[in-house]
Amino acid sequence: MRASSSPSCPSVRGYGLNLSPMQVRRVREYIQTNLASNIGLVELADQVNLSPHYFSMLFKHALGVPPHHYVLRERIHEAQRQLAVGRISISELALNLGFSDQSHFSQAFRKMTGTTPKRYQSTC
Repeated sequence: MRASSSPSCPSVRGYGLNLSPMQVRRVREYIQTNLASNIGLVELADQVNLSPHYFSMLFKHALGVPPHHYVLRERIHEAQRQLAVGRISISELALNLGFSDQSHFSQAFRKMTGTTPKRYQSTC
């Protein structure tokens, strides 16, 4: 595939309103690798050489959720994996997954899973 010469969308020519499978894979890998970091829209858009606004629109179209929601969901899924496997403290897990504090993590976890991290951990 040849890239478009248009600076606003150099790598989506021929894909209409979608990210290419390679672009989706690149962004997903970046998110997985950087879950502990503060992942911003600009960094995600940079992974596929798009403007943040255009990337956000294409990402939501391709994956059904905005980038921020996807990152949050991936962090919660990783938290579930780690809570099921080991006995890491909830506060340590929160910081390891890029949450500002345990309270923010617990709220997000409960909102997505319907239970608290502590209850989830005790059932594993």
